[in-house]
Amino acid sequence: RLSPAEGLSQSYVNTLLLDSQGFLWLSTEAGLNRYDGYQVLNVSGPDGVLEEVVLNRIYQDSQERIWIATQNVGLFSYDVKTDSYNSYFPSPKTEEDYLSYSVFQILEKDAEHIWLGRGDNVAVMHIETGNIVDEIKLPVENHSQSNVKCGGVLVYCHIRWRLCS
Repeated sequence: RLSPAEGLSQSYVNTLLLDSQGFLWLSTEAGLNRYDGYQVLNVSGPDGVLEEVVLNRIYQDSQERIWIATQNVGLFSYDVKTDSYNSYFPSPKTEEDYLSYSVFQILEKDAEHIWLGRGDNVAVMHIETGNIVDEIKLPVENHSQSNVKCGGVLVYCHIRWRLCS
């Protein structure tokens, strides 16, 4: 059992990932952790941006990159072979940014592209350039409360991803 007493950033874990090297990655609402079977390591990311941040999703693709989707500092990939990070989207500053850039689901399309389930769309991103090459807008009802708007889209997005994956 892992808890904050053993070094976990927070007791609420929203995503678990067992990577190709056997490490257990845990994303929480207070940061990213990696467990090697003996100790919990707090993963701070480039310049410490992943410390104490809410993570939405972690995912490993066939090239062994760990994808890290955060709620408020963008999307990152971590190359385990070179111990380096790439940043793909800016930190959301407005509700529109949040809907457009926040990533809630990740799935590899092929070695060059990745599917991203975002607030108001599902997008295909070219990994090398970070450019969105295709985008499918999701039906978003016009609600006065942003929580209702975001919540409805997220539920729809999660349902669609479960059907596709």
